[in-house]
Amino acid sequence: MGKLEKISPEQSQAPYRAGNIQHGISKYEGKRQVSEKEKNKENNQKKFDLQERLIDYAVRIIHVSEQLPDTKAGKHVSSQILKSGTSPAPNYGEGQSAETI
Repeated sequence: MGKLEKISPEQSQAPYRAGNIQHGISKYEGKRQVSEKEKNKENNQKKFDLQERLIDYAVRIIHVSEQLPDTKAGKHVSSQILKSGTSPAPNYGEGQSAETI
């Protein structure tokens, strides 16, 4: 285990830190409790907007690929990231419209 070191309150809400693990105040402290019904409602909402989130993800991937350098390696990585980052949205849509036999 790592050595505990004292840090200032400005550095963290927790009074002590051991490596990457902070001890003291919970990150959930002060937040209201969410009921199971609210959690289920949030999860269902996330399920239904997955297509929209995948499209947003593809748009962000396109922006990232445009920021890559115009070198041979940059073009290769850009091509790969475009292929892998934009395919989930149409694949998900195709899977949703598939019929079972």
